[in-house]
Amino acid sequence: MGVRKPAVLVMLLLGGLLTAGCDDDGAAAGEPGAASTSAQPTAAVNGVERLTAQEILDRAGQASLAAGSVRMRGGFGKGGLQFRMDVRSSAPDRAMGEVTFGDNSLHLVRIGRTVYMKADDAFWRELGGRAVVDMMSGKYLKATIDDTNLRKLKAFTDHRELLGDALRSTGALTKGTTAMVGWNSVITLKGGDIGNIYVSTVGQPYVLQLEGTEKERLDFSDYGVPVSITPPPPNTVIDADVFKKLGGDIDRFPVEI
Repeated sequence: MGVRKPAVLVMLLLGGLLTAGCDDDGAAAGEPGAASTSAQPTAAVNGVERLTAQEILDRAGQASLAAGSVRMRGGFGKGGLQFRMDVRSSAPDRAMGEVTFGDNSLHLVRIGRTVYMKADDAFWRELGGRAVVDMMSGKYLKATIDDTNLRKLKAFTDHRELLGDALRSTGALTKGTTAMVGWNSVITLKGGDIGNIYVSTVGQPYVLQLEGTEKERLDFSDYGVPVSITPPPPNTVIDADVFKKLGGDIDRFPVEI
């Protein structure tokens, strides 16, 4: 197993670009994990394993970025906290799913520049006083993705931006061996600045997994699967202006993401 560049995946996320992680199956670093099936079992082989590492990367980028939707799952550790995500992203600019860090969990819905966040009382307590907790319990905060401390949430909600930035940040790669990610046959691109990249050799040459240091992995699945993303019911939504009037402060996120 090759040596990974330390924490590069984490650094990309904290720059607003990328997260990666391990799935619930707990696969060790260096061993492709069990991502959900993205290619149909009867799909034809695509032959990318015969190409050079750069050609494989180019083909994978073209196919993955052209997909209208994808599911992204993974996690990483930072500062004693474990970050995890399970998000479905659908172009243009729509996403929904869960992001957890430590004991906090956020349910996110993004539609264009608008993001809706639902969290537990402990999370809201960090952002304001008792009045904020009472107001937000069981409700969604409606804000803009461009708000100062919410910009990094874009990394969780846009698969095209995330994958595009990741694949432009690879550094030198070498072609490894074929392997399996779940039921999918993949070719491994090894040793780049973001770690290993696993590309499907069946059907479209989608990126199925990015793998960094231990417990840093991001799985991509359900490429092109239709997903319906709609705003929460109006009676469950609190506007950011109302939130701020009661002393809520979006910039007081309980942890830096």
